[in-house]
Order: sequence, then structure tokens, then C-alpha cells
Amino acid sequence: MSWGKGIALFFMSFVVFMSSLVYLSVREDFYLVTDNYYTDGVNYDSVQDKIENVKALKEKIAISQSVEEIQIVIPSNVKGGVLNFYRPSNGTLDFAVAIEDSNFEVNKSKIAKGNWMLKFSWTDGEKEYYFEESLFVL
Repeated sequence: MSWGKGIALFFMSFVVFMSSLVYLSVREDFYLVTDNYYTDGVNYDSVQDKIENVKALKEKIAISQSVEEIQIVIPSNVKGGVLNFYRPSNGTLDFAVAIEDSNFEVNKSKIAKGNWMLKFSWTDGEKEYYFEESLFVL
């Protein structure tokens, strides 16, 4: 094989490789981590205050799972709040559950197996709280 054929083969291989990378990158489904990323950034200080309120609790949040459900115990008197199930790998699976009591269960039949980020936000009537926990659903 001559130098000319080798260089031509190299350039053709390079063009095919780059074309396939462009094709794969265009097909990739991408989305923002959150739709309201700007307001989330502006409210960062208030979220940090809520996290500090959670750290001040004597008892910690308990999360356990059985075959059928996820049990959650919040150690403060809950007046209302929300638990967001955030799926890092697929934002279309995200959903929220209302928190009405300190002890509650979430049925695992509607939750896809895999890694989830649980984002708790609740109030006890006096203080507001925020807590994040990673959970691998089996």
C-alpha cells in the first residue's frame, strides 16, 4: 500500500467516525435538570436555611423499603409538604407526593427500579425544612 492510499483511508475513516459521532449526539435526548433553574438559583439561600433546620432536628429522617412500598418517617410534626421523586436518568419519570403526616408510605408499583433522588420539602407550622436523599429502588 502506498502513502497516498494510507492517508486517503485514514481521512475517510476519520470522516466516517466524526459523522457517526455527530449523528449519535443529535439523537441524544437532553433536558434541563429543572425547568426553573434560574429561580432555584435565586432561592439557594432559603434552601440552605431549610437544610440547616433539618440538621438541627434531634432525630433524622428514616427511609426504608419493602417489596411493595417505601416507608418514610419524618421526625417533626408535619403540617404539610411535598416529596419529589427525581429520576436523574429520565426526567419524564419524575413525580411528586403530598406529605400530610410524619409517617407515610409510597407504593412501589408506580416507581421504576433504579436510582432516585428524593427531595423533601415540608413545614411544621413554624419552620420550613428541606432534605435530599438518594435511594436505589429494588
